[in-house]
Amino acid sequence: MEEVKGLGCPTGTVPIRRTTKEDLIRSKLFTNRIITPQTVEKPGLHHAVLRTKPGRRYNGGGVIMSVHDLSTIIRPRYSVSHMTIKNGPDTIQAGWTVNPNLYGDSKTRFFTFLQAGGRSCFNTHCPGFVIVNTDIPLDHVYQLLSQRGGPIYLTQIFIYRDAVNGNWWLEYGRDGTQIGFWPGRIFSSLNTGSNHVEWGGEAYTPPGQKATQMGNSFRPKGDSRFEAYMKQITTIDESHKQVIATNTETFVDDKHLYGILDWGMEGIHGHVMSYGGPFFSAI
Repeated sequence: MEEVKGLGCPTGTVPIRRTTKEDLIRSKLFTNRIITPQTVEKPGLHHAVLRTKPGRRYNGGGVIMSVHDLSTIIRPRYSVSHMTIKNGPDTIQAGWTVNPNLYGDSKTRFFTFLQAGGRSCFNTHCPGFVIVNTDIPLDHVYQLLSQRGGPIYLTQIFIYRDAVNGNWWLEYGRDGTQIGFWPGRIFSSLNTGSNHVEWGGEAYTPPGQKATQMGNSFRPKGDSRFEAYMKQITTIDESHKQVIATNTETFVDDKHLYGILDWGMEGIHGHVMSYGGPFFSAI
């Protein structure tokens, strides 16, 4: 698993990438185009996810995911691998992305996304997230990227709701480093918990153009050496206990382009799934 090193800041400072006027303009324009995560309302936006079925309440979730190089993506295309916690109009999302619209480059970056109180934004581009750790920037670039058939590099994300004050905490890496939290008071629905958790990929392609890569760009066949995957997929139940994710289903809006394969339980790896596209694997 990749560890983020050498990113520390002096005591009393916060690790935020220097934001230019152009960064803010790109972020505002891109965020304004996000309507809902439904392809029917944004033509060209596609999803391949494992998601919880309706009927239960959650206080968070966790995942370990492989990280990949999609540097051939150019604007206005983008690709996201994420875990999402949602209830009504409120959304918290975290994972890695290649998003030239947002960053002005095609590097693989860690990111967070928030939708609450009628406002939506990435990372720290709007008020809400309270940083408590000075070592890990929310939009840092992954230096180690998985190679198909070669070394696989992983990143670990955990989001949970504090049982006492309702704040939503973000933890990162194998050591569960607390990066910060979203105060419960900024939400209208997530302040009482989540009714939907999902893990997987998202890719946007302008209508009429060749499909954008998702995951490592290959459709899953069941071999983690050759495809993007997620393991240790967990939820936090109503009693605030972390459990293996069950009561789940897969969803792909365009099976001709993208795929998802739910492996179920795989021993010490827990609940595992793989996803991606649009290319068909030869294995």
